Amino acid sequence: MKIAETDIIELINFNLDKIISKRNDFIQKDDGSFVSKGDLLCDKLIKEYFAKNFSEYIYITEESDRPVFDDNKLYIIVDPIDGTENFVSGIPLWGIGISIWKAGQHMFSMILLPELNLHISSNAKFKESQIYSRIHGLSSSLDEKLFVKSIKGKREVRILGCCMFSMYLILKGSLQSFSNPVGANVWDIMPGLIIAYNLGYDVKVNGNKYHGEILDFNKKHTFVICKN
Repeated sequence: MKIAETDIIELINFNLDKIISKRNDFIQKDDGSFVSKGDLLCDKLIKEYFAKNFSEYIYITEESDRPVFDDNKLYIIVDPIDGTENFVSGIPLWGIGISIWKAGQHMFSMILLPELNLHISSNAKFKESQIYSRIHGLSSSLDEKLFVKSIKGKREVRILGCCMFSMYLILKGSLQSFSNPVGANVWDIMPGLIIAYNLGYDVKVNGNKYHGEILDFNKKHTFVICKN
């Protein structure tokens, strides 16, 4: 499967002003999180792109109904806007995640940070990072008890409110680690986890060493990524 990542980037960049214009039109869901019309527009654009260019796949996203997990299928897993709280607040730290799997094998993943004009994908050729960092990234979903436990022994900690942005930072070497001990959805974490694994990072999911497999999208998963 050949993925033209430049086409996806151009699609989002072409519609970016329209996406941003919808950040103030949002509702609060039953779980307390927001979904904006910007999320829905991104979802529509990406879904239409894949519908036009590919066939026989199952499209998995936060706002869609999800089938029983079967790792023999072809899945396109999408988070149209990760960091919606940031997005609706006018903070440019939000991202789009796409991860494609066929019969349990990883085909392609990418993270886009449209307002920052940054992206990273599994197609990229990486050089070993020369950045020194002692900063540990944490998920914004931590409660007070888990937060206190998670910062123990760490001098520098950041909570950025966007998994895609934090994943981008650790992949570029700007974080020492990034973790979520609460549990995150697959569309939030799949692109970053598989790229980190392919780069040889120390990746643990649900307390066990991660081996590059697709994760069940009907469950939440804890994770820790550590820069070597």
